Amino acid sequence: MVAAPLPDDELQSRADLVVEARVLSRNGHRATINVKRVVKGSPRWQPGGWLHWLGLRRTVLVRYESQPINPVLGDWWNEDAFIPGNRVRAHLFWDDAAQCYAAVWWNGVDVLY
Repeated sequence: MVAAPLPDDELQSRADLVVEARVLSRNGHRATINVKRVVKGSPRWQPGGWLHWLGLRRTVLVRYESQPINPVLGDWWNEDAFIPGNRVRAHLFWDDAAQCYAAVWWNGVDVLY
């Protein structure tokens, strides 16, 4: 059992960055997403070669949570949203300790169909 979902306005106010993006890859609890549309904020772009320099590849790094082996009250995960190829809408905050973005709440990442 997890906490109640946050309403859209609360997600928006807690987020440093709100984007629509496509998941490119994931490795070690981090996913690289290609930003298609910035709804709120100014992204901290992940550098990456000449495509990035030309502005054709706009990527950010996002930390995702895996399903806990022994879940307890309050545990949540969002790794299912970060499957390469998925289109997502993400409400993110900058995590200084991890040097990447993370979801503001368990319902902060939606898969777009």
